[in-house]
Amino acid sequence: MAKVNSRQTGKVAKLLGELPNESCGLNFYSHETGRKEIVASRMYPALNHPQAINFFFFVCLHQYGFWHGDENGYREPIFGCLDDKKLKGSDLLWAACKKALDNDPLIFERARLAKISFDGLLKKSSLTQMGRLIFRICRRDTS
Repeated sequence: MAKVNSRQTGKVAKLLGELPNESCGLNFYSHETGRKEIVASRMYPALNHPQAINFFFFVCLHQYGFWHGDENGYREPIFGCLDDKKLKGSDLLWAACKKALDNDPLIFERARLAKISFDGLLKKSSLTQMGRLIFRICRRDTS
């Protein structure tokens, strides 16, 4: 059973509480490597994107391991292709959802999610057949 790590939660709360008021928010879409900034624009919306909260809520709700299993449990990861690039597991989920957001900025609004069809969501994310499996899992969660 999953448990909340109170010590880590306290550290994050302290960090957030110490951010200056003029801060634009947490930088979840890029990181520094030496002197170069690497932007993960394929997976995450830009900082201060008006739909960032809805995007993260939807993806995090479905953020768990994606794999093939058998009677013994884990067998191998799930792979899928998006824009001719092979992606694995949660990387596929994040990139597919970001593509859906790029294609339709309001896709993760609650009212839209309540109305969109499974095929409509797939079309917005441009997923291949293997990627369809991930959204089948997601759709099953809401049934």
